[in-house]
Amino acid sequence: MAEKKRYYTDEELQQMAKTPVEITREALENGDVETAKQGFEGVMGYFKMVHDMYLDWCTALMTYIYENEGADALEKAFTPSVRASMADTLRMLPQMTYEQAVQAMVMTYMCHLEPLEISEDDEKLTVNMKHCGACQRQREDGCYGCDGPFAAMSKHSTTWDTDDFPVYGVHAPIIDKIAIEETGRIWFAYEHANPVGSAPCKISLYKDPNDIPEELYTRIGYEKPQM
Repeated sequence: MAEKKRYYTDEELQQMAKTPVEITREALENGDVETAKQGFEGVMGYFKMVHDMYLDWCTALMTYIYENEGADALEKAFTPSVRASMADTLRMLPQMTYEQAVQAMVMTYMCHLEPLEISEDDEKLTVNMKHCGACQRQREDGCYGCDGPFAAMSKHSTTWDTDDFPVYGVHAPIIDKIAIEETGRIWFAYEHANPVGSAPCKISLYKDPNDIPEELYTRIGYEKPQM
């Protein structure tokens, strides 16, 4: 049992209650660069902890649906949440310039706050995370495989027609499907590692949609449109 006495002053309790954001803001206002750096690292640490925790909770629920109801049920259950987060952006893309669409793509795939690599050639601009904070992180943590808690899916239109597909990754093929339904075409063209999650996916925005490989449509059960 703890001794019945005050362990902290009121000032210490007030300081303890401050979030890393508040600490960082106050330090910047006071010109205290070192404390601001520490506060920033605290913000990033909290973000990663919550990011990974909620991603894994979501993946556990997806695993339960897949293992008990199957891939079709998982797609039906998960599509509304993907649509809610992505449909508005996808609908706006046809009205954007190429440069605006590039910015939308970069902001979309910056959501894990992982460093990005961006390259461009005459055909497309390509973005990939140096380290994927979703499926790659989960694979490295042993979440998939014989002893892992999460499901690796068999071939389905939501697995890009591949086996050993990390169940969390179905959001990407579903984004492809929603893009086709909303705009008539794929916008963010994924090139995945084999198996998916063993390295970051590469996401490309083609300058001419007719250059998007036909396979990117057929692997999710669609025919490539002529634009």
